[in-house]
Amino acid sequence: MQFKMAAPIGETLSEALSVITCLMSPISTEGTPEGNWLRGQLQVKLSEINDKLHNDFTGLLHELQTKHSWADTESCTDSIWKYTLYCTSTLQVVISEYLKEDSESKECIPSVNTQKTLESLLQFIVCLGIYPNLIPGVGIQLNRRSQFASLIENRTKFAFDCDYQLLHCVKTLLFCCQSQYIKTTILTKHLNDLLASLMQICYAPKKKNLTVPDPSSSTTQQASLDKTKTPVRLLDESELLYCKEELQKLLDRVYPPSLVQELLILQGGPTNKAPKWLKRVCGELLSNVLLKDNGVKAVVKGFLHTMSGTTNTADWQKCEAIGRLIAMCPKKMNSPDEYYKHVSKQVLDLFHEDDELLKSAMSRVAAVCITAMYTKNAGLTQRYIINPLQEPLLRCFHLNLETTGSTTIVGEKELNQCIQDIYQLYIYNGDGVTALRCTLKPILKLVFQLYCHTKQGVSHIRSSLEEILSVYFKSCEKSDCLEQLMYLALPYGDKPVLSDPMETIQFTSGDDGGVVIVTTDEKLEDSEIKTEHTMMCVVHLLDKVNNDTLTAEFFIKVLKELSDVLSKDEVWVQPSVSVPSQTLLGIEKSLDDMSRHYIHAIHVLALISALCENQPMAILQQTFHILQFIHTTLARMCDICEKSGDDLDMLVVDTLTMTLGMLAIIYQPTTKFESDEKAQLHKMIPVLQRLSDSCSNPFIQQMASELYITIATHGAIKIETDQSKKPKQQKRQKESKKMADGKTLGKPKPNSSGGKDEGKTSGKSVDFEFLCEELCDPSIPVQAHAVRRLTQLLVARDKKTLDNQDKVFTILKEKLESDESFLYLSAIQGIVALADISPKSVLPLLCQLFAASDSPEGTDESEDVEMRMKVGEALVRACSSMGDMLPAYVQPVINTLLVGAKDSEAVIRASSLSNLAQICHVIKAAVVPVIQEVVICIHDIVRTDSKSEVRRAAVHVIRQLLTGLQDDSIQVLQDALKEMYRTLKYVLQFDTDDITKLHAQLAMEELNTIMKSYIFPQQTLTKKITVLPT
Repeated sequence: MQFKMAAPIGETLSEALSVITCLMSPISTEGTPEGNWLRGQLQVKLSEINDKLHNDFTGLLHELQTKHSWADTESCTDSIWKYTLYCTSTLQVVISEYLKEDSESKECIPSVNTQKTLESLLQFIVCLGIYPNLIPGVGIQLNRRSQFASLIENRTKFAFDCDYQLLHCVKTLLFCCQSQYIKTTILTKHLNDLLASLMQICYAPKKKNLTVPDPSSSTTQQASLDKTKTPVRLLDESELLYCKEELQKLLDRVYPPSLVQELLILQGGPTNKAPKWLKRVCGELLSNVLLKDNGVKAVVKGFLHTMSGTTNTADWQKCEAIGRLIAMCPKKMNSPDEYYKHVSKQVLDLFHEDDELLKSAMSRVAAVCITAMYTKNAGLTQRYIINPLQEPLLRCFHLNLETTGSTTIVGEKELNQCIQDIYQLYIYNGDGVTALRCTLKPILKLVFQLYCHTKQGVSHIRSSLEEILSVYFKSCEKSDCLEQLMYLALPYGDKPVLSDPMETIQFTSGDDGGVVIVTTDEKLEDSEIKTEHTMMCVVHLLDKVNNDTLTAEFFIKVLKELSDVLSKDEVWVQPSVSVPSQTLLGIEKSLDDMSRHYIHAIHVLALISALCENQPMAILQQTFHILQFIHTTLARMCDICEKSGDDLDMLVVDTLTMTLGMLAIIYQPTTKFESDEKAQLHKMIPVLQRLSDSCSNPFIQQMASELYITIATHGAIKIETDQSKKPKQQKRQKESKKMADGKTLGKPKPNSSGGKDEGKTSGKSVDFEFLCEELCDPSIPVQAHAVRRLTQLLVARDKKTLDNQDKVFTILKEKLESDESFLYLSAIQGIVALADISPKSVLPLLCQLFAASDSPEGTDESEDVEMRMKVGEALVRACSSMGDMLPAYVQPVINTLLVGAKDSEAVIRASSLSNLAQICHVIKAAVVPVIQEVVICIHDIVRTDSKSEVRRAAVHVIRQLLTGLQDDSIQVLQDALKEMYRTLKYVLQFDTDDITKLHAQLAMEELNTIMKSYIFPQQTLTKKITVLPT
């Protein structure tokens, strides 16, 4: 639209603007009491303007007298209302002049100063004409809008008759709305005042036969109050009809979110309680907005207008309040079905908001609203909201395609939108996700399959799918959650727990990183790789859920499934074609069932393996879960024992020993168990009795019997401990129980016939003899246990053990030859303890073993090298444990390692240099006697050795020397330091191995730090105070 920009204003308009400027000019506030000051000052201002109208602005006065009921204005006796009439009349003149159309029907634009003056005039009309006539609680309180609110008299409790003043101000504002520029100001700054005035006129309850006091009468003349009262002026029907029509036009004209915001303000709050009739009217108008097209989004935006872009707790609570409000069916709707049908699509559209500042808030409103609607009426919500939301996924369960070949069922964009809508519904729902849990169950299998597909590659919807599944299983009941996880992880189940999608669908990668669902002609068979990937996805999902209790109970459930599978093994008998009663179809079906059974067993074992590998810290943390694991394992072992008879496999014996040992450790007389743990222990009693009857191993029988008696009697009956009346297996069981009870090795045994010293000596002797027997046991765990206890005896300086040092060293040396790490590492610890007792005899023996292995002829060279490396590890650990005592015995050790650095095997050379580095770090300055030999050896190896790992170890020796000596390096190493520097520079310049260069660079940095500290010592500022003699 084009406007006339430079047209000169008329004389009447100029005079009206001058009068308005005079009306807006400031007045003095000094020397007048606050109570009567405003009326007196306004009276002075009115007299001044009246003189100007009669003397200077006669043209304007004529305009006012002929067109604006000036006679009523002049006859008014209330100075505040008369001043308001002057404002409204002159404002109408100004607007009329601006609205006069020229020949081109173009409107003049007011200047910026004129617009500001008119805005101030509107504020005066609202404050003096509208606010004093509003019922308390209607509209925004004036003290929240102006600091001069105390100067304006509030509406009295009996003054319900001033609607005609409101009507006059409303007409003025509506007339001004004809001007484009004043209209914008009114609808943005004074919309609340206009709505409040129209609602009060149209809907406020009226009281007839009221009178009000004459404002001109003195407040001190209370005795003559009845004589000064004037009749109430009420509005007629035509005026009320006019107000209702203008209110409806205004409601239709205003931007819906702004209208919602103003209606909410009019409804009041804790600090401004609105009348009941106003709350009712505002509620009806809000319902009307809600029922319009796009009304839901308008209501939500109106609520969120003051909180856009924020995410604090109060705003989330507002979002939930809005959602619950929209879920309530208005009274004017005929039925909930009609209302749900009307708003369902609008509620779903809230998930698709483009404004990033409002997106999260509107998504939360939609999620809470859907939850509230589902709680009130699940059937209608499922029909109108949940089903349309999940429609692309539900399509995969009921396919009716007549075409052949590959056909797209769900496109990439449609599937992405569906997944994001479901994600927002569950993620932004908070505690309400529990109510909607059952709505996700029909498509849970398909969502999980999509998740498994995205785990095989890169897709932007993977995180959304993972969050959906995680939230679902977190809110699900534990029993249902376990059943559904089992069904997802293991493809062969007795009955379907979840709905399966059509077998002909297939997932393919989309062009934009999403997924496309297509259908194929042939049925897709599950491969072993796909099944293994599915189980790993379940394990990763458990990790995402981060519920150790759920993971542990799922592990127990899988173990029970394994027991069920093993118990059914005897059911599957190889069918024979010679049986006349069996047909070919029956044989084929039997073979197929057998194959499915064995495949299912393999899957169960693979799932157990995956859980143990990926969730080792979560599966068995609580005592209750450990007891469940023991019960399940013992029950499975009982079945195996009953089938095997006397021929028990070693694995079964070890498994039973481990399981019963765990039970013995857990069940202690002083342990306090919870009620569920006591119930689980009670379930152990028949299993232990069954095991003691069916197992052929006497050791297992004895352990099961004793645990059965102890648990059945709640620890009241003690187990007999007389070693002479029990076989060797019973003696081992007793020793295991002693360790479970936390008893110290060599603790005196009770002996009623002997003294204290005698009991102590005999107890330790029995321990050493018993350990010698266990060291010859064929079971590797028993040997490792015996070696560790032998080490503890050495540490405790057991007399019997110390008397047999040669025998102990021979035993430990033999155990070093074992391939089991937990056995030879235990032997190394024993050798270290023995070297700490008598280093003068042990260290030379270790040096001799390391220098040349005494393996018999025909021994594999790799075994000889491995043995020497184990001896070297024992040697360096023994030296490290000696600490400051090492320099007295270090000479033969260094000689041995220097000889090993020239060995033909590269592994031995590297091991020798690595051990030499650790010993040099420990002995520090004691390396001086052999420093030249060490430096020459390192220099030669760096220049001549072809193996990179050997050169790395040689450079590492230099670094350990410098690290151990620190600032003493210059004094201790002296001339050798120069050779070390040359060696390091040679490595950095000519060596081809990057890791060797890295070691050299680290050594150079250490040397650089030492030299800087020597050349530039740290300055310490001290202040010396000297007391002079008097």
